[in-house]
Amino acid sequence: MNSYHIRVAGREDESFLREMLYQSLYVPEGEEPFSRDILEEPFMKKYVEN
Repeated sequence: MNSYHIRVAGREDESFLREMLYQSLYVPEGEEPFSRDILEEPFMKKYVEN
């Protein structure tokens, strides 16, 4: 049996969350990936800040 512990995300999780957000961006095959600067856009930052 698996056991899980769920906790509230904290500041220490921000770098992990930013990386997962970046990795989740869809890039069509053959296209250039997004610049990591996209994570600084307000429509993206809101998912990791605070």
